[in-house]
Amino acid sequence: MTALNIKYHMHPNDDADIIVGNYHGEEKDLAERIRKTKIFRKVFYVREYIENATLHRYFRYFTDGGERICFFYALRNSLEFIKIKFQRFLWGPKAYISNMIQDAHDLNLEEYEALFLVGSKIIACNLLDYVMKYNKICKINVLDEGIGSYVAPEMGKYKNVEGIADECYVYDPEMVLYKAKKIRVPRINKSDTKFIGILNTVFRYHEDDIEDYSHSIIFFDQGVSSQLPKYLQSNFRWVKWLFHNAYKRHLQEEKKFCEQVHTLDFMLSHAGKRIIWIKPHPRSSRDILESYKKRNIKLLREDVPWELIALNCSTKNTILVTNFSSAVCLHNAVQDAFDNQVQCLLLYHILKERIPELDKEYYQKLQRKYDNLCIPATIDELTLMLQ
Repeated sequence: MTALNIKYHMHPNDDADIIVGNYHGEEKDLAERIRKTKIFRKVFYVREYIENATLHRYFRYFTDGGERICFFYALRNSLEFIKIKFQRFLWGPKAYISNMIQDAHDLNLEEYEALFLVGSKIIACNLLDYVMKYNKICKINVLDEGIGSYVAPEMGKYKNVEGIADECYVYDPEMVLYKAKKIRVPRINKSDTKFIGILNTVFRYHEDDIEDYSHSIIFFDQGVSSQLPKYLQSNFRWVKWLFHNAYKRHLQEEKKFCEQVHTLDFMLSHAGKRIIWIKPHPRSSRDILESYKKRNIKLLREDVPWELIALNCSTKNTILVTNFSSAVCLHNAVQDAFDNQVQCLLLYHILKERIPELDKEYYQKLQRKYDNLCIPATIDELTLMLQ
C-alpha cells in the first residue's frame, strides 16, 4: 500500500517496477491486480512457495496444525530450494534472484536509480547485496512498513541502516529514531476517491465489505499467540526434554495466547453497548481465531490493510486496541486529517510485554505527540477508557 502511494503521488511520471512478496500465499494474484492498475511499468512477484511450502512446513502441520500441504509438493519445493541455495553459493545473489522472482529475466537491477525495501527476508538480502555490488549509483531507501521502519529497520543482512540507507520514506518523519535523510510520504485523504478506488481494486475491497465501525472497539491481533501443540501437552517429561527448544518457544506463545484471551474477556465485560470487532493478522493462529468465534466476536478481513478499511468506513468514536500493532500506532500518520474521534490504546505496559528499549521510546514519543493515543498504566485506567 505504501509503495502504491509513493508511486502514485510522489513519482507519477517516473518509470518504476515493483516486486510483490507479502509471504501470505497470494503473491501471484496480488501482482496481477497491481499490474491491471498500470501504475508500475513492470510487476514481479516472489515465488514464496518454494521457500515456505517445504517439508519443514509439511511436518509442522502434525505439531502445530494449520493448513496441510501435499507431501510430494513439499518434497519438490524442498529439493528446488536446496538447489537454488547451492546455486547462490556458487554464483552469487543473481542466481538466487533469477530463481525466486517470477520473470526475473526482465529485471535489470543494474539500471535502477533507487531501490526501496525493508526487512531481512532472504530475497531482500540478495537484492541488496547485488545492487550494492553491481549498481554503485543506485540509492538505497527505507520503505515505511510499520514500527520497524521508525525504530531499527533491517535491510537485508544489515541490522543498522545508518550508513547504508540514503533516504527514509515514512509517513511520520518526526518519529524516526535513527539518523537518515527523511522523506515524508503523503497521507491519504478520504476525498482522494480515485486512489482509494485503486487500492480497493488491488486488495479486493468491495462495497459489500463496508461497515459502520462508529462507537465500536476494534482489537488488533498480531499473530504471535497460539496454544501448545498437542504433542507438547503430554505429561511425560521426556517429551518436553526431547523437544526442549520447541517447548520453550510454544510456551511463550501460549502465555501470550492466554493473556490475549483474558484481555478479550475483559473488554467484552466492560464494553457496554459497544460492539467488539477483531482485526486478525494474516498469520493469526487457528487457536486464537477459534476463541474469537466461540465468543461470537465479529472479524474484519485479515487480507485487507486496516488503513484501507478506515479510509472506506466510518470510524466515529471508535476505539482501536492493541499490544503494539503498527496499524494502530500509525493510524494518525496515514490518515490525512487528524481524527480525534478515534482513540488508540496500547496495552503492552498492562500486559507487561518485554519490548526493546528503542521500541518503548518510540511508543512514549508517539503518546506525547498524539492526544488520542494512550498507554494505560493500570486496569482501572483501561476500564475508564473503554467506557
